[in-house]
Amino acid sequence: MRQRMAERMAQQFAEFRGTLTPDQQQRWDRGIAEMSAAKRAPLYKLVDGKPELTTVRIGASDGSFTEVSGAVKQGDVVIVGAERAQQ
Repeated sequence: MRQRMAERMAQQFAEFRGTLTPDQQQRWDRGIAEMSAAKRAPLYKLVDGKPELTTVRIGASDGSFTEVSGAVKQGDVVIVGAERAQQ
């Protein structure tokens, strides 16, 4: 499926890519490859105080912060962990 996505992108943007310099084409190709290889993961965001499931693409991470894209925007409150009740 990812291969088909990359092929579709190449077809749809072939004319645009042709207007780029060789350096820009390489950067474009790297970006398309990264996007098509991105992993998807479930994420819960709080909407009206209730968790709502959405799927995001996982990007760069340093172990503390992770780049995501999809149906989230800056300022959304997301669930990143859970606490267990004290027994």
